[in-house]
Amino acid sequence: MGGDRREGPGGRERGSVTAEFAVVLPVVLLALLSIVAVGVLGAATVRVQQAAGAVAREAARGGPAESAARFAGQEATVSVAREGEWAEVTVHTTVPLWGLLGPSMTVTGTAAARVEAGLE
Repeated sequence: MGGDRREGPGGRERGSVTAEFAVVLPVVLLALLSIVAVGVLGAATVRVQQAAGAVAREAARGGPAESAARFAGQEATVSVAREGEWAEVTVHTTVPLWGLLGPSMTVTGTAAARVEAGLE
């Protein structure tokens, strides 16, 4: 008599689902974290590009460049260059991909706007 050993269909494969789950779980978590990172990076890219456009329009009117912080965040760096009749703006910010864990990436947005007549 074999105690509580079960023979029959699938009797020897008990626990194989648990082992397969343990192998697949890290892959699934990595895939989910990658999807989240792509979403965070995409949102940051849009935010920085919008900030660059807003600052370029403001610089073309002769206004200050402080509006970038409102769009891109306080940690963003802004550089404004006026060359002739164009105001060119570059905004940089660093984005942590998984919050406090993992790598960070630098996102850059650029925009240009034509300086209004009389402000050249």
